[in-house]
Amino acid sequence: MLDWKAGQRVLCFHGEFPALVTPLQRAAEMYVLELVFHTLEGFAASSGDGLSRVEAELKMGLRLVAVSSVQFQTGLRLPVEELAGLCHRYGAELMIDAAQSLGVVPVDVTRQCIDYLAAPTHKWLRGLEGCGVLYVNPASMERSLEEPDG
Repeated sequence: MLDWKAGQRVLCFHGEFPALVTPLQRAAEMYVLELVFHTLEGFAASSGDGLSRVEAELKMGLRLVAVSSVQFQTGLRLPVEELAGLCHRYGAELMIDAAQSLGVVPVDVTRQCIDYLAAPTHKWLRGLEGCGVLYVNPASMERSLEEPDG
């Protein structure tokens, strides 16, 4: 659904759930994008090292940072609001996979400045298998539509 341009860069973390990574890998093939993978080192400690590494990538130019708000393998909860602030400071967008968090961890897409959020309903929301939730920030979609080609 995004207006991809060849050469744009997307940041993900190693160990993300395949439902987040696989569509991005396919988009990378189709639109000649660069997928950048980082480790989650520095996020479990309060050192800020994880955010500093993301900021370094943002300074080199990223279109999108795509992460799970809670990591499925470890339960690590990422600082969504801080990631959104960094993304927007450098002109990037934030996509959140909230599969492991929606329904148990409070989410406020407006306050947290989330551009895109997706989650199934069969986990903490106790909904039906095969159903899901998708949020698209209207301002993010407008920016995507307004960008000139090239």
